Amino acid sequence: MTEFVTAPDGVRVAYDIVGEGEAIVLVHGFGASRVQNWREPGWYDTLTVAGYQVVALDCRGHGESDKPHDLAAYGESAMANDIALVMRAAGHERAFVMGYSMGGSLVIRLMHDQPRCVRAAILGGVGSNYFTRSNAALAACMRAPREPLTRDQLAAISIPALVVCGETDDVSGPAETLASALGNARGVTVPKRDHMRTVGDKVYKQVVLEFFARIRRKPVE
Repeated sequence: MTEFVTAPDGVRVAYDIVGEGEAIVLVHGFGASRVQNWREPGWYDTLTVAGYQVVALDCRGHGESDKPHDLAAYGESAMANDIALVMRAAGHERAFVMGYSMGGSLVIRLMHDQPRCVRAAILGGVGSNYFTRSNAALAACMRAPREPLTRDQLAAISIPALVVCGETDDVSGPAETLASALGNARGVTVPKRDHMRTVGDKVYKQVVLEFFARIRRKPVE
């Protein structure tokens, strides 16, 4: 059953909670929803079978969440704060977080704005083109100027992160460019996959499970 949490500006954000265990918060891409980006490609099953609890939201303007007409409602920090609100509403002060495309950009913003919320992150479908304002899915969502973090701001983020992009993904660009700019990240390339086909790929799923498993073995700070 769909749950809702209300943001400080009155926008209601929809989310699912599925399974039990350590939480992974899922943030979908532009024009998609939690169902299209995560449930239908099998991520709910993949993660719950591996012993995680899935907390998946519909970003404002998408899916079952409210769709305000004011462009100011789609500021990157406000959208990133929605992730934190959903996380806390689901009973978690800190969690693993995975975003894809627009969702990946929002997770980067969350790592910057509220680093204590994020134990580790997967940044899927966002690579070198994060630095290119004209080629950003998030800019399309907001229909307003986008301000990516500077390289100094990215370098200061010490949260463990994995950047995953498809080999033929012209939307994201190469993973390693963004990974090398972050303070504690590495890049992974999914062979022979473009932007749309990477998200459900078995290689992507496997590297995500391996990455989170390694983090789980480390003591919680």
